[in-house]
Amino acid sequence: MRASGSTSARRCAISTLPKPPACGLPENSSFESTGMRAPAPAPARAPSRRVRTGSALHSSAWGRTRRSIDAAMSAIGANAPSEAQNTDSCSQVLAALWYPTCTSGPCPRGPTGGWTPAGRLGSALALASGSIAPQPSSGRRFPEMQPPHSADVLLRPVLTFMSEQRPSPPILRITLCVITRRRPAELQRLLGSLERLRGPAGTALSLLVVENDEAGSEGATTRALATSRLPTRHVFEPRVGIPFARNRCLDEAAAASDYLVFLDDDETVDPALVERLLATARATDAAIVTGPALPAFPPDAPAWAARSGAYDPPRYATGAPRPFAYTNNVLFAAELVRDGAARFDESMRYTGGSDKEFFARLARAGHRIVWADDAVTFEWYPRERLTRRWLFQRALRLGTVARRTDGAPRARMLLDALRFAARAAWRAGGRPLDPSSATALAAWDIGRAVGLVLGAAGIRYHEYKSR
Repeated sequence: MRASGSTSARRCAISTLPKPPACGLPENSSFESTGMRAPAPAPARAPSRRVRTGSALHSSAWGRTRRSIDAAMSAIGANAPSEAQNTDSCSQVLAALWYPTCTSGPCPRGPTGGWTPAGRLGSALALASGSIAPQPSSGRRFPEMQPPHSADVLLRPVLTFMSEQRPSPPILRITLCVITRRRPAELQRLLGSLERLRGPAGTALSLLVVENDEAGSEGATTRALATSRLPTRHVFEPRVGIPFARNRCLDEAAAASDYLVFLDDDETVDPALVERLLATARATDAAIVTGPALPAFPPDAPAWAARSGAYDPPRYATGAPRPFAYTNNVLFAAELVRDGAARFDESMRYTGGSDKEFFARLARAGHRIVWADDAVTFEWYPRERLTRRWLFQRALRLGTVARRTDGAPRARMLLDALRFAARAAWRAGGRPLDPSSATALAAWDIGRAVGLVLGAAGIRYHEYKSR
């Protein structure tokens, strides 16, 4: 039931209740205003010594408590509408103190026939824990109540104190960070997969989308985000460049998160992604956990794209250490970036590779990166990327930034270039029955070899300058 809207309504709870409910009727309300039948007046009797010596405060507290209890029992028994429905489970629990409903056998009574404190307390605790349900009265009247013992009057503030002192279980805050630029259809596909994402127990997931567009296509993005079931924030980063948008994610999410998960807007995710990333982080005590981004192709993709394996990422055993990570599938502790010292290198806005360089720098600073092979995302390749030319250009770009991302000296880059060139020659002739796959693999290796040579010479390939 909903709590009463009166500002003077008291709040109380038992520690077994998930949330302290509001209970009681407003002090100025009457039974006539609630639509409930007022209980019959108690027969006249001589006041007891305890009542004669009681204070006015005791009497007023008992009056308010009795009104709350009567309202609760009337609502339970008569199914009363309107304001009577606002009487909550707290009043029902207090009502059990005077009208016990014992789980087995008759409730214990005192020598004068009244309910004993044991019977009252046991019934109230059983009702609060859900072991028993309130018994409908079908219009019958409850026995007249004796004025309560002073301990009963004090029970309400005691229960309130217990609920306030009970610590709430910690909630792990995880923010999913996505940057996007003029790709509302791809973003909508990602959001569709996030609808099925399972949050681990004791966690709270939220979504942050950073729109990286100086012209402002945020209208389409806003429409795409309208269907998100996760708590979502959409912010705008006018400086065009991937590292600018990534740093905006850190600025917006690090302070209010325990973990950050970075995803690309052209991906979909496995429903257990966050569960498995977090499980690996806990099992290995690693600050950074990354996993594979498996390729996904459109229906009209050429057969060699999947058959060749040219788009497949490398795989490792879960828990294996890694020297770097990418933002297409990574979870890391927000405390690593909360002080603002670790940032994505904004000078790499056109060359790409700022994510690999960022995590490699964290690894060199002593923060462990491990692999979670069962934490999977799916990277969707559009038809225009399924060409040998695109494979060559992507490998070329990775080669030119190797010195920045891997910290490789020039001599090592040149040796690696020779190794990739030799492998390209072997791959080109290694599949005589599948020349399409062989040439795709060779195109990747040749591009990587050329990129390493250019990178050693200080030449950069600005793949993202035209975007």
